[in-house]
Amino acid sequence: MTYNYDPNELERKRVLALESQSPTQYFLLCDTLGVRNPEDEDLYNQGADLLAQEQDLTQQYESYLEQMARDYEPQALPKTSKKTKSPKKKAYDPIQYQKYQRLVKEARSRGINVNDTFSQPETKANLLEQVMGYKKLKVAGGRESTKNCSDSRIGQVFKRCYQSAENYLKQYKP
Repeated sequence: MTYNYDPNELERKRVLALESQSPTQYFLLCDTLGVRNPEDEDLYNQGADLLAQEQDLTQQYESYLEQMARDYEPQALPKTSKKTKSPKKKAYDPIQYQKYQRLVKEARSRGINVNDTFSQPETKANLLEQVMGYKKLKVAGGRESTKNCSDSRIGQVFKRCYQSAENYLKQYKP
């Protein structure tokens, strides 16, 4: 689904978000419009942090719900002994393992600060393309080439990929 946005309307809303000191709206609108140097960097960074926290909480909540669904076992009669189930693992994929291993190794060797969304966007974009095969990223209104994405979007995607890679490598440690 493609959305058509009026850039003038988005810019008006961005200025209103700045005036009303609304960090999340300001960040999202700056990101959507591709504003590289926002007027209020503190407000912009605060919005990025709030969104990252919200995503973390959403992921934690989803993990909790998945765990609850795995643990729930309808019972006709009460059981006298409880069996503990081990969490289901995804099937091991050697190609995915190698990709993740390379991503973590390259990020560490290049000194990438994964938690700093705005640092080294070109390096992060290159690794996403070369290692993970990501030529385009999801953005508001569709997909966009990594070359045209905002620094924050590249940083967010890279952070998620890096965290997934670390978790996968821990789970399937030889």
